[in-house]
Amino acid sequence: MFPDTVSGMEHTFGAGTVVRDSSLPLRYSRRGPVRRRLKAWIIAVAVAVAALLLLGGVAYGGASSGPEHVTVRPGDTLWAIAAAHYPGDDIQYRLAQLERVNHLLDAELSPGEILTLPAP
Repeated sequence: MFPDTVSGMEHTFGAGTVVRDSSLPLRYSRRGPVRRRLKAWIIAVAVAVAALLLLGGVAYGGASSGPEHVTVRPGDTLWAIAAAHYPGDDIQYRLAQLERVNHLLDAELSPGEILTLPAP
């Protein structure tokens, strides 16, 4: 275009007047995209670790197991069943819970009857 083009940030106008740009040329660092990718990887790893901790907590103690079922044998009492399946708990509370869950009017049990034991 111009017969006397000058390299860099210089521009030639009309009668040979050279105007130089006072600002430095913009330089782009290659580290920008690398840092963004590194940040994305760190976030992805953090999310994966949080998901594993959440799932691990649910799988190993965070979730309670479902109810158990017990078949009454001759000579079993509701007190003995509660004491055997809930050691260390308040037996009277567990008796009331067993009666409520199994719709029992009293503590009378029949051999062969299947009782539902609530999760501890």
